[in-house]
Amino acid sequence: MLIVAVPKYSWYPTQSHTVFVTTKISGPSCVSIYGSPNTINIYTTDTTATGNYVVTIQTTETNSGLSDVRSFNLVIQCVSSIAISTSLTDVIYYIADSSIIRTPSYNLTPSTCPYELILTVTLSDGSPLPSSIQYNAPSIYVYTPTYALKTAYTVKIVATDPKTGVTNSGLTLNVFIRCTKTIDVTLNPIPASTIYTLDPNNLNSITLYLPTYARTPSACPYSPTW
Repeated sequence: MLIVAVPKYSWYPTQSHTVFVTTKISGPSCVSIYGSPNTINIYTTDTTATGNYVVTIQTTETNSGLSDVRSFNLVIQCVSSIAISTSLTDVIYYIADSSIIRTPSYNLTPSTCPYELILTVTLSDGSPLPSSIQYNAPSIYVYTPTYALKTAYTVKIVATDPKTGVTNSGLTLNVFIRCTKTIDVTLNPIPASTIYTLDPNNLNSITLYLPTYARTPSACPYSPTW
């Protein structure tokens, strides 16, 4: 409920029996005049009452019948705050998988307000999303058709109520894109013992083979670290 004081008036000559009466001439039903001294009472729980209104009030001096008419603009809004309902879990995405989806969820205060949020999804520095991350309202998709080296992004999500301009920018999502999902090891046969004989007249060498690896998916770049 919002209470607004009505305009104050002085009358000349001042008489003890001077009485002012204030009435509403026009305006939404949620606006009423009450009390002594009169005040303007604005109260509604109807979420469909949001909008811009012009309220007109008239103050009349009962002894003379003279009056004054004043108007003011009234904006009724619904959403006062936006809170994250459930934080999004980080995405670890392997290229061999199908696309991964995350859908942000928010709570409005009051909860009865229409859910009309507009989401703006960018990287954390405000730059556009890369092609591997796509926003198709209301969800964020992680998908890449190419075999790339590992990459990490931080995605920022801003929720805005279009009627009030109230925002919530406290939601971020870490996206880790990986190529190699599994590594299969093949051990090449290595003798249980190896003898190397020094011979100054014959520079020889013995070759021992390191294990070999198979990657899934096989098209991932191969850059092992020993």
